[in-house]
This record gives sequence, C-alpha cells and structure tokens, in this order.
Amino acid sequence: MKQKKIITFDQGWGIVEPLLDEFLQRIEDMNPELGLKKSPKVPQSEYKEVYHQIFEMCNQKDPYNLSKKIWDAYLKKLRTYFKTKTKPHLESAQKNS
Repeated sequence: MKQKKIITFDQGWGIVEPLLDEFLQRIEDMNPELGLKKSPKVPQSEYKEVYHQIFEMCNQKDPYNLSKKIWDAYLKKLRTYFKTKTKPHLESAQKNS
C-alpha cells in the first residue's frame, strides 16, 4: 500500500495563503467608489486547489493533522483583513453619520 506524502504546514499554507490573498484583493477591487461592482469570482481551478490542499492537510493522521493550525492561520488572516480594511471604513462611516 502506497503511503501518502506528509504535507507540512509551511508547504500547504504556502499554496493556500497566496490564493486567499488574491480572493481578498478581489473583494477590495469591488470598491463601489471606483465604480467596480463585479462579484469576486473565484476560478474553479483555484477553488479546487485550495479545497484539496486544506482537505489533505486536515486528513493527515496525528501528529501531522494540521486542522487547528490551519484554522488559527485562517482566523489570523481574516482578523488582520478586517482590522486593516473593514474597520477603518466602518469607523469613518460612523463619524460621518
């Protein structure tokens, strides 16, 4: 029986993070003030690559299961995004209302 290759966090996240960054940039590009209202489409190939990578990393046997580490990295990425991109806009809108 062929043994699966172990995926380290750095290997897997090195694939996932840039694609996640691209998606978040697509959201930024939807800025209505610039007249850009297109939906942030994710190409099917990117979606499949991210999904597959995360699936493989989370389905490794302990001690190689990276579910918690991936969740923590994803949470950190989104918190940073919301603090640096969304929060300033909300605070500005609150001041102007």
